[in-house]
Amino acid sequence: MSSRSTKPGFIMAEAIIGTSLFCVGLTFFLEQNCFLKSKIEQTNLAVTQSEKDVNLSFQLLNKHSAKITAAGQELLKQVEK
Repeated sequence: MSSRSTKPGFIMAEAIIGTSLFCVGLTFFLEQNCFLKSKIEQTNLAVTQSEKDVNLSFQLLNKHSAKITAAGQELLKQVEK
């Protein structure tokens, strides 16, 4: 009888440990997911800002293209392609 009485307790302990490990793993997964989402947002913001900077530089170049030398205009045409 003694082995039967310890078996349910052992099974219960395994169930509690298994549930705890599952919860820890789920928490880690959710935290990792939030971290990756924030990294993606930061990257997207940096790309958007870089794109705005490049567009502004290109607009300034086009605006003042009359003052650019022939070699500079050739480079500008290559960039446009």
